[in-house]
Amino acid sequence: MKNSTYSQHYLYALRKTTKKLIRKNIDQLIFTDDDILSDEEVMKILKISKRSLFDYRKKGLLQYIKIGGRYYYIRLFLYLDLLQLYQIPLDHDDDE
Repeated sequence: MKNSTYSQHYLYALRKTTKKLIRKNIDQLIFTDDDILSDEEVMKILKISKRSLFDYRKKGLLQYIKIGGRYYYIRLFLYLDLLQLYQIPLDHDDDE
């Protein structure tokens, strides 16, 4: 999400992981502690600064939950946001 783009290989691997997360969570929509991410974890995953993360939230590029002044992200939704941003369709079956 910086000025450079992610490789197609990375994005298709992300799509595969996202599909697995959807299958895991679709019935209950229950998330574990591993599925809830802090600002710091998202910055590390995306390799971005705190300012960039703020800009992405402000532009509506990332879904988040604000609780007590802190921002949290659900891993599944973060991956879906990335796939949507890079226009990688989730519905292809070539990676299953």
